[in-house]
Amino acid sequence: MADEPVERPTFEGVDDALAVPGTRLRLFDRPEAHAGCRMGIVVATGDDVETARERGETAAERVRIADDAS
Repeated sequence: MADEPVERPTFEGVDDALAVPGTRLRLFDRPEAHAGCRMGIVVATGDDVETARERGETAAERVRIADDAS
Protein backbone atom coordinates (compact mmCIF):
# COMPACT_ATOMS: atom_id res chain seq x y z
CA MET A 1 0.00 0.00 0.00
CA ALA A 2 1.05 3.52 -0.59
CA ASP A 3 1.91 5.29 2.66
CA GLU A 4 1.44 8.72 1.12
CA PRO A 5 0.28 10.17 -2.21
CA VAL A 6 2.65 9.55 -5.12
CA GLU A 7 2.18 11.23 -8.51
CA ARG A 8 4.13 8.75 -10.63
CA PRO A 9 4.59 5.52 -8.68
CA THR A 10 7.43 3.14 -9.39
CA PHE A 11 8.35 -0.02 -7.52
CA GLU A 12 11.67 -0.70 -5.82
CA GLY A 13 12.84 -3.96 -4.25
CA VAL A 14 10.98 -6.17 -6.72
CA ASP A 15 14.00 -8.43 -7.36
CA ASP A 16 14.51 -8.81 -3.60
CA ALA A 17 10.85 -9.73 -3.13
CA LEU A 18 10.95 -12.29 -5.93
CA ALA A 19 14.02 -13.89 -4.31
CA VAL A 20 11.74 -15.22 -1.55
CA PRO A 21 10.97 -18.86 -2.47
CA GLY A 22 7.42 -19.65 -3.55
CA THR A 23 6.31 -16.06 -4.13
CA ARG A 24 4.87 -14.14 -7.07
CA LEU A 25 3.99 -10.46 -7.37
CA ARG A 26 1.05 -8.82 -9.08
CA LEU A 27 1.77 -5.09 -9.37
CA PHE A 28 -0.98 -2.73 -10.48
CA ASP A 29 -0.12 -0.19 -13.17
CA ARG A 30 -1.90 2.81 -11.70
CA PRO A 31 -1.04 6.34 -12.82
CA GLU A 32 -1.17 7.66 -9.22
CA ALA A 33 -0.98 6.23 -5.72
CA HIS A 34 -3.13 7.62 -2.93
CA ALA A 35 -2.47 7.01 0.77
CA GLY A 36 -3.80 3.57 1.66
CA CYS A 37 -4.18 2.62 -2.01
CA ARG A 38 -3.35 -1.03 -2.72
CA MET A 39 -0.73 -1.11 -5.48
CA GLY A 40 -0.26 -4.85 -5.82
CA ILE A 41 -0.45 -8.22 -4.15
CA VAL A 42 1.93 -11.02 -3.21
CA VAL A 43 0.93 -14.62 -3.82
CA ALA A 44 2.91 -17.12 -1.74
CA THR A 45 2.97 -20.88 -1.34
CA GLY A 46 4.51 -23.15 1.25
CA ASP A 47 4.21 -26.56 2.85
CA ASP A 48 1.69 -25.10 5.30
CA VAL A 49 -0.31 -21.90 5.79
CA GLU A 50 2.16 -20.44 8.29
CA THR A 51 5.10 -20.84 5.89
CA ALA A 52 3.15 -19.31 3.00
CA ARG A 53 2.06 -16.38 5.19
CA GLU A 54 5.64 -15.73 6.37
CA ARG A 55 6.94 -15.84 2.81
CA GLY A 56 4.24 -13.46 1.63
CA GLU A 57 4.87 -10.98 4.42
CA THR A 58 8.63 -11.09 3.83
CA ALA A 59 8.22 -10.48 0.11
CA ALA A 60 5.71 -7.65 0.63
CA GLU A 61 8.01 -5.89 3.10
CA ARG A 62 10.75 -5.80 0.46
CA VAL A 63 8.70 -3.83 -2.09
CA ARG A 64 8.67 -0.05 -1.78
CA ILE A 65 6.70 2.55 -3.71
CA ALA A 66 8.77 5.51 -4.87
CA ASP A 67 7.90 8.64 -6.84
CA ASP A 68 9.30 8.71 -10.38
CA ALA A 69 8.45 12.39 -10.87
CA SER A 70 11.89 13.21 -12.27
